[in-house]
Amino acid sequence: MTGNEEKTTEEENLDQTDSINSDPPESGNSDESDNEDSVNVIMLSAEEYEQLKNAKAESDEKQKQMLYKMAEYDNLKKRADREKKDFLKYANESLVKDLVPVLDSIDQAVGAAQEAEIETAEGFTALREGVELIQKQLLGSLEKRGVSVIDTEGEIFDPQKHEAVSMAPSDNVPQNNIIQAFQKGYTLHDRVIRPSMVVVSNGNPVSTDNSSNSIEEKEQIENE
Repeated sequence: MTGNEEKTTEEENLDQTDSINSDPPESGNSDESDNEDSVNVIMLSAEEYEQLKNAKAESDEKQKQMLYKMAEYDNLKKRADREKKDFLKYANESLVKDLVPVLDSIDQAVGAAQEAEIETAEGFTALREGVELIQKQLLGSLEKRGVSVIDTEGEIFDPQKHEAVSMAPSDNVPQNNIIQAFQKGYTLHDRVIRPSMVVVSNGNPVSTDNSSNSIEEKEQIENE
């Protein structure tokens, strides 16, 4: 082999070694990165940017109004709860004001009874008149609030308003009518607060027997 041929062979081997050791070309990587960057970047015109800016400002304003409405609603709810508690707490204020004079009359009656001689007719009469005045004042105060006494005298027994404690015969009071009231009943407007405790008549047993006998005699005469 000549010297020129050896030189040529060595140069070819060096070229092959360089080609093997050199990095392979990155095909396609640069193009993909360029595409990703182009996707993330959005170009807006001045008009579009202004519209987006206005939309964001409008959204912020609506959110601020919503928070304000929520706070206003919460304050109204707290105030309503506070007013409700105050109403329930002082609901009977007007009734108490009307009952205070009744208490004054009771104090006066008790003081007069302690000073006067109850054993005398005049002392007893004064005490009775004082109690009657107190009763009248109290009933007047309750009537202003819709409280009424349930009628019992001469009334027909009504289980909705009366409570029968017993039954008794009577010559004067018809059957199922009230003879006597042991305890008064009261209504608040149309609602019964407490029924009256009463004695109910079961009629006159004697007259009932006589009537039954007369009916039997009438039937016998008709049969004859």
